[in-house]
Amino acid sequence: MVIYNQGHVSNLSFHLLEIEKDKFTESDDEAKDAIVKISKDIVRSDLNHAGTLIHHKMMDSDVFLEEYWWIILKSWKVLETDIENRRNSQDGVSNYMHNFEELKNKAVDFAKKNYSSDWERILLK
Repeated sequence: MVIYNQGHVSNLSFHLLEIEKDKFTESDDEAKDAIVKISKDIVRSDLNHAGTLIHHKMMDSDVFLEEYWWIILKSWKVLETDIENRRNSQDGVSNYMHNFEELKNKAVDFAKKNYSSDWERILLK
């Protein structure tokens, strides 16, 4: 997944995100930056939507956390600064991505309880 493996962007990433790599003629860095930005937007939005569904009890949090707790934690670590910057920007709102943050907190609690030897390494790494 591009979002937490920022060091490697493959041609498959372009294909999956339906981006024409050829349009980036300046450098590979420009293409990589585009992929990372789009990937961050997708992951941040998807996890906020999942958090919203869990917040409103429209999805079983136990099942979701069991399967995705480590992805939530790794993604939060990569995206936290971007989220904070948006919240603090002139056009930002203080509760931007609140449900994603709430989901991250639930993932921390879940991991502490069920995966005590793994959670801190993943979040703090």
